[in-house]
Amino acid sequence: LHAATAGTLFLDDVADLSASTQERLLKVLTAHGPEKSVDVRFIAASSFELGELARSGRFLPELAHLLERSRIRIPPLWERVSDLPLLVEKLLDDMTPPGQPVPKVADRALAALMTYPFPGNVQELDRMLRAARTLSRAEPIDVHHLPLPERLKEAAPPGPPSPGGPHLTREQIVAVLEANHWRISRSARALGIDRTTLWRHMKRLGVKRPL
Repeated sequence: LHAATAGTLFLDDVADLSASTQERLLKVLTAHGPEKSVDVRFIAASSFELGELARSGRFLPELAHLLERSRIRIPPLWERVSDLPLLVEKLLDDMTPPGQPVPKVADRALAALMTYPFPGNVQELDRMLRAARTLSRAEPIDVHHLPLPERLKEAAPPGPPSPGGPHLTREQIVAVLEANHWRISRSARALGIDRTTLWRHMKRLGVKRPL
């Protein structure tokens, strides 16, 4: 902490800390004495609700309470599909060495990405783009460069999906539903439409969940 004076100490995946490390961290954050005079901003990130982990005995309750006193929730990627084009642009720009051109992304590839639920959140998108950038070399990133399920690649429309757009095909809707385990709300968000619109598309195209 003294080394981080007047700075920020960031701890990623705090839920993965061992029990002994959690106890040590709690002691540091609540210590009396010289540590109290250290000017440090402490930020911890977690993909899990620390309160729930504490109630199940998998996280130190006192530390969970301390860390969640000032909590900022960042919605997972599948809840903000409309942000994906800007995230793709930003991530590709960050991973491109200075002086080199930032790879372009074909509309079909972007459309395929926007139908994927991203269980690994932004980190998975970053890994996916790094792999696609390597495979595409100097060419624009196309759908065949992306490590996506084949059903999503085949169902991708020629351009990014628009809310309720007429280009939503039966194959695309089924692919998204299967990728989201037939959860209507999540699938609708991935397609950029609401639940009612998705139900209308399913009824019009005869899409039914397999028994």
